[in-house]
Amino acid sequence: MQGMFRAGKIRREDVFVTTKLWNNNHRPERVRPAFEASRQRLQVDYVDCYLIHTPFSFQPGNEQDPRDDHGQVIYDPV
Repeated sequence: MQGMFRAGKIRREDVFVTTKLWNNNHRPERVRPAFEASRQRLQVDYVDCYLIHTPFSFQPGNEQDPRDDHGQVIYDPV
């Protein structure tokens, strides 16, 4: 995307950028770092729409799909 912006083929203001908060980042202290990481991966200065991926959250951490020894999803109890 950045290459197209730099080449002048499209302008950033002509693109609507959406990203989402993953399930393991729902706790308040994890939201901004997750947002900033998404923005940096997308290489944009701002995001137009930031979604919550699902209405429930997984165990906080770096594992996107945390599972116990039995293969069951570990949800955040908070």
